[in-house]
Amino acid sequence: MYTGSIHYYVQGRFEPKTDALYPALRAFRYKKGSILNDTYRKQFLLSVCGTLVIGDQPVIIFPKGYQPDEKDIRNDAGLLLRTFVQYLSDKDTEWDRVLSPLSGEDEENATSSIPEILFILNDYRQNGALVRKHTRISQTHEGRILWTKTLQRTRPLFSHRQAIYPEPYMKSEVRTRRELVQQIHRYLVCKFRAAWGWLYGDAFPKERIPVPPCSKETALGVLRAELRQTFVQREIGLIRCMIRYFQKKTQQEEGESSDLMLTFDFHWIWEHICGQVLGNVYEDVQSVLLPQPVFEGTEKHSIGGQIPDILCLRGRKLYVLDAKYYDHRKNIPGWPDYTKQFFYFYTIRERLAHLPDSLSDFQGITASANVLLLPETLQGTPSPRFLGTVSLPWSPSLGKIHLFLLDIRRMMQAYLDHSLRKKVQEHLFAAIDQKQAETGTKR
Repeated sequence: MYTGSIHYYVQGRFEPKTDALYPALRAFRYKKGSILNDTYRKQFLLSVCGTLVIGDQPVIIFPKGYQPDEKDIRNDAGLLLRTFVQYLSDKDTEWDRVLSPLSGEDEENATSSIPEILFILNDYRQNGALVRKHTRISQTHEGRILWTKTLQRTRPLFSHRQAIYPEPYMKSEVRTRRELVQQIHRYLVCKFRAAWGWLYGDAFPKERIPVPPCSKETALGVLRAELRQTFVQREIGLIRCMIRYFQKKTQQEEGESSDLMLTFDFHWIWEHICGQVLGNVYEDVQSVLLPQPVFEGTEKHSIGGQIPDILCLRGRKLYVLDAKYYDHRKNIPGWPDYTKQFFYFYTIRERLAHLPDSLSDFQGITASANVLLLPETLQGTPSPRFLGTVSLPWSPSLGKIHLFLLDIRRMMQAYLDHSLRKKVQEHLFAAIDQKQAETGTKR
């Protein structure tokens, strides 16, 4: 769908093949293959989530369950971009390494330049153009008098018993905009704002993008030399960022675009968001509260332990949560998801009921709830929405699994803004406790 200067889609949502960008999207190829499924006669759907630029057209692909606000599409697009960049920072990895984490492939090159693009644009908005300052010492230009140098190197004139120095040495700072490093910076700013200025509401695309002042290899050499000569913090960060950008550019194949940030596997990001926002304590308690399988036989073998997505501890209640990336209007989690979650909850509950006295800090904790979390855009509803329960009537001891919809926009906002997390947690856990009381969940 097109709105203003932004073309946007939602991952997994059907779009008509009459869409203006369909031919370009169909022709677009990434390292993992095609980004869309067009096996349907009149419709197609995108298999990825993220953002890219086709020609000069920015394209935003929102995750499943997201309903963009067309009146404020820039804000939604910026929220998605900032979430991706923060995820990269949290995982301390390049985008290719989380593009398809189950494939086991070792990507050699980092293709996404968007973190550098956003850094350079934000720096420009705060500090303006990069202007190098050079110190000039002269006897013919105004500035601050260098008395030591003046006394050592000039002869005074005396008038009324006073020494007068008609040509003192003076120190001044000279700004120049003609040096290559400034030209490189201006070229990048113009180029990035033409493609991404909409994100900030800029009208900058009206200005013509200058021709590249030099090759990528030359730019790298100039910037590295400049980095050795500056001690200003802002310039150090900016120049390092430009170096990273050109390094990625030199690694690309001919014709390959780096102005993209795409993933086929947004469920990993959704899981991470839920864990961070809701206060996941898995790392703190997994060695104590998670029963681990033991192999017994003639040989020695180790078996991987249980890895539930999210464990949240509030008071003496332990909530076993799993973030699921489904669009509930099309389908919901299936039997494998429930089987695993039933098993997690059952074994954790048994473990808590038979804790040794040495684990006194964990005495009295109960496995309080078993919950699956799905993304949705809940317009005007900050609280989570209850979707339903799953149970096995013939095995009531397994309890019930509750399914809740979480506002994906609010979750991303809370992921980026720590001050919102406590309110999100309070709303969710209060809703879980209330629903348990209503449904008579056995603990």
